[in-house]
Amino acid sequence: MKIYVHADLDAFFASAEVLKTPSLRGRAFVVGSESYRERYRGVALTATYEARVYGIRSGMSIAECYRRCPTLLYREPDHPLYRRLSERVMTILSGFTNNLIQTSVDEAYMVFDGEVEDVIRTCREMKSFVKEKTGLTMSVGGGATPIIAKIASSLSKPNGLLIIPPGKEAESLMNAPIGVVPGIGSVSQRRLAKEGIRTIGDLYAAGRGKAWELAGGAGVNIINVLDGIKGVEGNPFLNAGPRKSFSRQRRWYPPEGVRPREEECIGIWMKIIKEISYELTEDLKMENAMASVITLALKGRMGGISRSKKIPVPTWSGEKLFQLSRELFIKELKRGCFKARDVRRISLRFSVGRRIPMGQRRLDEFRSPQGYSGTSL
Repeated sequence: MKIYVHADLDAFFASAEVLKTPSLRGRAFVVGSESYRERYRGVALTATYEARVYGIRSGMSIAECYRRCPTLLYREPDHPLYRRLSERVMTILSGFTNNLIQTSVDEAYMVFDGEVEDVIRTCREMKSFVKEKTGLTMSVGGGATPIIAKIASSLSKPNGLLIIPPGKEAESLMNAPIGVVPGIGSVSQRRLAKEGIRTIGDLYAAGRGKAWELAGGAGVNIINVLDGIKGVEGNPFLNAGPRKSFSRQRRWYPPEGVRPREEECIGIWMKIIKEISYELTEDLKMENAMASVITLALKGRMGGISRSKKIPVPTWSGEKLFQLSRELFIKELKRGCFKARDVRRISLRFSVGRRIPMGQRRLDEFRSPQGYSGTSL
């Protein structure tokens, strides 16, 4: 019997910060994308479970987090630490199965063949080993499809284990909150709630037509899964070759009632673009990939804008990629299509142009006596 398993590290960024600073254990704090300032706010990347008691969640503005919990603590993100811990965890997980796909810095899917009881024992051992070797806890879910596995891991949070036996999906999930379904976000949840749909069972009873109208493909897909129709949608193991692109996004907006100067907003977005560019550069290097196309997407009060630029020579230079991304942003500003103060979200995607074969020396390993590095490509 094939069982898909989804492993999700609990409040990963916050848990990593506790490992670095043990005095934070048991405290309410968030890891944010920007420091909290008197006039500006960034976004919470994650929050400890102690902070979530106050209604604080990832994606919430730092200012709103402080309003909900005045004694809240704030930590700047330490992405190099998160990557090191992630690599250690994924190495451990790969020791339990040959079928592992990492889908983010803190999530991975696996496939096990065996009876449900055997998979449960393996997952318990896996969770215990991760805790022993890294100090991190993770929630694990499993089922007949990747979607069921992800739902099960969400229901088992924090630090739980839930394997839904194949064929038992309907009776196990009818009372589950609709928000655990992948692809049904906060906007769709509010739309569904207006129709009295708050659980997976409510959505199932509404039928495919209503599910499509209110929740799109995600709504229809979960109904198909409950009916035993195993489609390919959402299966990370299909066509799981090398990544073709790397992307990240950040949100920022001024507090209500504050209208910052355009120059201040430009400076803040430049810092964010630089931050994302260097983070994506690290992702490229980890997979021996070089970027050949940059895509910059902006969204805010002016609507949505997306622009791309082909790089003549593929590169993994953080500074080069930042400068090219910066040029795209400035070019759109000069066109007068929008003001920086109207932007609320920026996302960058670096498409892979070429890869360096394993074992071949990378350009940044060659340095002249004068300190020249090949990463300036």
